[in-house]
Amino acid sequence: MRPDATTRAVTTADGRLTIEGERNAFVQSPARHLLLETGPLDVVSGYSSQNGSLGSVASLRGFGSLGRDWLARAGFADRAQHVALSIRALPETGEGKMLLRLGFDDEADAPHAGAFSADLFVSAPVYAELKRDLQAGLVDAISISAATNLWISDADCDPPAGSPLTWYLGIEADGRTSGSAKGLVQSLSWSQRGRRQEEPHPVPAAHPTEAPDADPEDGIEFRKLRQLTVLNRWMMNLLIALIAIMFVLALK
Repeated sequence: MRPDATTRAVTTADGRLTIEGERNAFVQSPARHLLLETGPLDVVSGYSSQNGSLGSVASLRGFGSLGRDWLARAGFADRAQHVALSIRALPETGEGKMLLRLGFDDEADAPHAGAFSADLFVSAPVYAELKRDLQAGLVDAISISAATNLWISDADCDPPAGSPLTWYLGIEADGRTSGSAKGLVQSLSWSQRGRRQEEPHPVPAAHPTEAPDADPEDGIEFRKLRQLTVLNRWMMNLLIALIAIMFVLALK
């Protein structure tokens, strides 16, 4: 990183970071977790050659959000709520750990000059699964929770519940250069569209005090109609019988 022009005295003792010219000291709070959220990431593939050795530069890239929290640099004015995020696969010796590295790119030729960065390293199987879901269009949001060695102001040791928090990158001993931070990822999760089955709509149960709807055929009008139908049928049968009797009498 390009050092700042100002040289300041920096002291780290008893878990407190003190910077000349800063009103508050800084402390670490490993019990608190940094939360990062992001949407779909770009899948980047490729290779690089260094000293005759070919290496993969495959990664998943995008931007992560700290929500209501901020990321800043101890001793500097820079702060932001978004970071340039990349996810890479660890070598096979990674033993399944998920690691997070945070920094600030202040080199003029850096890909994200003047921006904070977060690099997440996961095992090859996790990387492959996330990449597959991204390429299938199934990833809607990604959530990362990590315990880090970032600093917080000693004035924020006991913030009110739900209040935003500012996390700080440390500073090198020369007081001119920002340091990086590392963390152990506690959880990594992502939502997958199209895999959520619709819950069946429950059939509303009948209220115990409610009587079932009456059969429309039990109405007065329908009862009258049935009675008239029966009467007409009886009269028709009687008429047929009378005609038959008259026909027999006529033949005699």
